[in-house]
Amino acid sequence: MLFFDAYVNSKISLRQFVEQYDNALKSKIEKENKADFESLNCSYKLVTGFYFERQFQEAYTNTIFKLFQDELGGMLFCNSSLVKVDGTRYVFHVTDIMEWKHGDSKKRVVHTVSCDEIECDIQCFCHLFEFRGIICRHAVKILIEKDVKEIHQRYILSRWRKDVKHGHYLVINCYEDLMSCENAK
Repeated sequence: MLFFDAYVNSKISLRQFVEQYDNALKSKIEKENKADFESLNCSYKLVTGFYFERQFQEAYTNTIFKLFQDELGGMLFCNSSLVKVDGTRYVFHVTDIMEWKHGDSKKRVVHTVSCDEIECDIQCFCHLFEFRGIICRHAVKILIEKDVKEIHQRYILSRWRKDVKHGHYLVINCYEDLMSCENAK
């Protein structure tokens, strides 16, 4: 069910649609404000002793930090092997043992991870970071192997930071403004 489906259906009037749309926005803003408050005032516990986990805990909202911790947990099912060294760039194959939804069979998937220690650059060809903005388990596996203590700030996207004011604070309730104008007449 989509977010907006709970508020509207095909049998409501235009006026009801506008009111319900406004209610949906208010509800979404309220939930986001609550999540922001929780991210600023409480955090998930760390599951490893790695400094970069603490770095993400301090920067990320709780929702995104939990997704990162899921990647940390998934890293336990990954094995890596060095494939190539080209100057300061290392290329690894990371084998990820993935379970199907019901846990009855496993599949081995090999991902290529490229790491440059001097440039503080890491890329995994699963492209989780590019698609979702979270460093994947394959890259984390290599960061640990290369004994990287701190992750470069370019891997902590501002859209996931808990110390950034998000756009939902700027939403203006235009329907109520129209109603107040009508009542003033």
